[in-house]
Amino acid sequence: MAWNIGREFAINTLNIILFISSLRFLGKPFWDEVNPVQKKIPVLIHNGKSVCESLIIVEYIDEVWKDRCPLLLADPYQRAKAKFWADFIDKMVYPPSDKVWAANGEEEEGGKKAFIDGIKLLEGELKSNPYFGGETLGFLDIAFLPLYYWFHTFETFGKFSIEAECPKLVAWGERSSCTPLYHTHIRSMTWR
Repeated sequence: MAWNIGREFAINTLNIILFISSLRFLGKPFWDEVNPVQKKIPVLIHNGKSVCESLIIVEYIDEVWKDRCPLLLADPYQRAKAKFWADFIDKMVYPPSDKVWAANGEEEEGGKKAFIDGIKLLEGELKSNPYFGGETLGFLDIAFLPLYYWFHTFETFGKFSIEAECPKLVAWGERSSCTPLYHTHIRSMTWR
């Protein structure tokens, strides 16, 4: 799933070596132990303690390994803003994106409209920067970049052009997807 990719991308961006097992083969008792509330992935286990939910895991990675490559900006306001927009992506962009390719009729049209409205708002956050965090990939880029990989699928199923609606966002995606990190980690993780 795309939202799990961001967590793995953060881990790989920071060159953090973690044991990642084939989680889908682990049974229910394991999930009851490491994530007793939700009993699902993603879960990062660090020093014997569980950290759950993709964005929380990425934030945790940023805080623990801050010296390697900070993902969130130092300014508290900018950090809060990045967290707000990452939460917005999780709640307002990912859910309607599923309807673009998996629904029909009114539900598909509603999903397409909500998806486009959401990414237009997000595009405004780029301003004149190459990335959401400024000059380098950061927390918000990691939260949204996995979804960029699916743009062509959304356009094909939804019969619309994201570039016509959000040219700056598509340019951001093209720029971001030219980074070695994207080719090494995002593309290779999408089909796991």
